[in-house]
Amino acid sequence: MKNLRISTQLSLLVVGVSVMLLGIGLFGLYGMGRANDALRTVYEDRAAPIEQLADMNALQLSSRLSLTQALLHSLPAAEAITQIERNAAQAGKLWELYLANPLAAHELRLAKAVADARTRFMQDGLLPNPKETGEKIPYRVLDANLSFNRGALSVQGLNAGVFGGTVSGSGTLDPSFAAGPLY
Repeated sequence: MKNLRISTQLSLLVVGVSVMLLGIGLFGLYGMGRANDALRTVYEDRAAPIEQLADMNALQLSSRLSLTQALLHSLPAAEAITQIERNAAQAGKLWELYLANPLAAHELRLAKAVADARTRFMQDGLLPNPKETGEKIPYRVLDANLSFNRGALSVQGLNAGVFGGTVSGSGTLDPSFAAGPLY
């Protein structure tokens, strides 16, 4: 190297540093490509399923709101039922999409528990109105204090074991408020 001219030595130094920089740059690009693939996998395997679950939650909330509006007589019952059935169908499609994602063992256990609870809810909570189908509502316990005063039915201390759970409450049913008798 001592016999080479300074310009040749500088040229070799520049070429050597350029080759090293090119190697470092290519290694960096390779690493960024792998990181991009890893982030894509994280998005597809984790973020997309979270979005599906969030959409299902929003549909559930919409159904609860429709039911509340129907109970408060600010939404016709038929419209509320239609909305709830539409939400249930969309939630079912989203659930199938969620289950198609790769799930870890603990996620599979949770998904099975949710699927079982959802099946019970769909069968017990969204069946057609027993009054319309002629079915009787099975119950374990039914206790309430009823009184009828000036055309209004008052229910105090209602406790009932129905649909695998417990219902309790109190209230007054005034047929004149609902524009006529409900029975």
